[in-house]
Amino acid sequence: MDDADNPFAIAPRTEREALASLWFDAWRPVGPSVFARPAWPCPWAEDSARQYAAHAPGFCVRGFWVAGPVEFAALYDLRGLDSERSRLSAWIGRRCVSAKSPQAAFVERLKVGRRVAQLIGHDPRLPPAVWGSRRGMHEMVDAFRRFENHLAPQARKFMDKCIDGRQAVNIGLARKI
Repeated sequence: MDDADNPFAIAPRTEREALASLWFDAWRPVGPSVFARPAWPCPWAEDSARQYAAHAPGFCVRGFWVAGPVEFAALYDLRGLDSERSRLSAWIGRRCVSAKSPQAAFVERLKVGRRVAQLIGHDPRLPPAVWGSRRGMHEMVDAFRRFENHLAPQARKFMDKCIDGRQAVNIGLARKI
């Protein structure tokens, strides 16, 4: 498959964008200009390594990780990520109050969604066995779903009002022409 047909092909990027992309794809720095990533899921990880190697000076090695579980957890800061997710879950829970207006509900939905999206973007997509008993992601997703169920109907009213107002303006313009 060439890059034109590959939806995961890496476009030319600035160095900062490339580093952000590495982070999002679960690569972590283990030394100056050295990045490592577990081979989970194996085909996807190997394709990712090939893509980055094709666009950067360097090489990729597939083999055994010579580190203990404590080092692995530290590399991805699993405790920190899990704790951050739990804090975000609590924050989302406090946001589950009735909004003052449909517009306020819409704005609140955007604020909460942005924070959830940012945190999910930092998820290294490791298998459940690596996370062990850490439940922060599940707590956050559950809290977000409760929030969405509570506030989405009000936010939709605001969006519907915007659409209805736009249609009324368009109808008015059509009559003038």
